Amino acid sequence: SKRTKRFVAPLLILFSIAASCSNKPIHTVELMPAPEVYTDGTVDPFSGFDDPMHAPEFDMLYATSRKPDPSEDLFYSNERGFVLRLGRAETELGPEGYTWKEARDISLLKNRTDKYPVKVSGVHEFGILNRTVTVFTPQDLIPEDPDAAAACFAEAVNAKLEISEKKDVYIYVHGYKVVFSNPILISAELWHFLGYDGVFVAFAWPSTPIKWAYLSDIETAEIAAQNLRIFLEFL
Repeated sequence: SKRTKRFVAPLLILFSIAASCSNKPIHTVELMPAPEVYTDGTVDPFSGFDDPMHAPEFDMLYATSRKPDPSEDLFYSNERGFVLRLGRAETELGPEGYTWKEARDISLLKNRTDKYPVKVSGVHEFGILNRTVTVFTPQDLIPEDPDAAAACFAEAVNAKLEISEKKDVYIYVHGYKVVFSNPILISAELWHFLGYDGVFVAFAWPSTPIKWAYLSDIETAEIAAQNLRIFLEFL
């Protein structure tokens, strides 16, 4: 009947939403198309990596004010953590079993037939940036060595700058409706097409991965902006 159809339609919509939210997060994307300037072969961002022995390392530095995810499905949850945590994410670029040269050539093709996945395979947290600790920070979060995380992060930044032609630090700040792995993956893509020169950092604030949370995330973004300012001053 018409009454039954009116009842079933919204029920199916709700069911589909619930099903999509229940899926485990996938920490993989397909690499974005190569910038037009690279596709005709005039410019090669990877000219410094012709020797496979000098293939770049794919780890990505990050700073996040998200809470750690106890289930480890997300690495970090979508909840506010207030303090800023620093670390390094392990990323994998290219199909499994491909050589660096094969993967590089595929990524520069204008019309790819092969897939070129970008994946977050793990994270290693250095610790909490002590400058973001306040009188409201729970005692169990206050690091025993207040300078340890900052020192590790600074060392990682300096190590990358030392082998870079350009001494630039890039920070990618994502929009709303994403999980932690999103800015890591986007940063990995952008850094890839920059030829791994300079240092790329993903800044992951605790946005809610639901489109209806846009207004509620405004306050979260304002809180995260304070940590971003502190982070910039630290760098």
